[in-house]
Amino acid sequence: MIRPYKDDDFKMLIHIFRLNVPQAFDPSEEIELIQFINHHKRTYFTYEFEGVPVGFGGYHITEDTSVARLSWQFFNPKYQKMGLGTQMTMFRLNEIKKNTDVKIISSWTSQHAFAFYEKFGFKLAEMQKDFWGEGLDLYRMELIV
Repeated sequence: MIRPYKDDDFKMLIHIFRLNVPQAFDPSEEIELIQFINHHKRTYFTYEFEGVPVGFGGYHITEDTSVARLSWQFFNPKYQKMGLGTQMTMFRLNEIKKNTDVKIISSWTSQHAFAFYEKFGFKLAEMQKDFWGEGLDLYRMELIV
């Protein structure tokens, strides 16, 4: 079940984030995650599996209101490869598409997840080596809607 993020989810959010370090995230990104949650809580979501939070994901509309960005999707590794990330991504894409001003959906991801976003029609727009931290490259993906 996907539901809006609640403040009570914070401890589990940080726990699951840390389970994905260093494979998917650099430890320094934890501060950015917390800042994102504080500013974009309204468009951040929790994936519950059997009543327990197992993943998170959000989005925000950028200063250029024709662009939305998928942000901070991650799951407890025990629940990966079960289709939950696909469900969370589809949910967020559908939420974004309700805003008819949005023409481009962007995802700033890494070499570990860019192929996942390609399955939804995202195309590589830019790549920067070691952007997120050593060994974690930026893959800026875009989807025209």
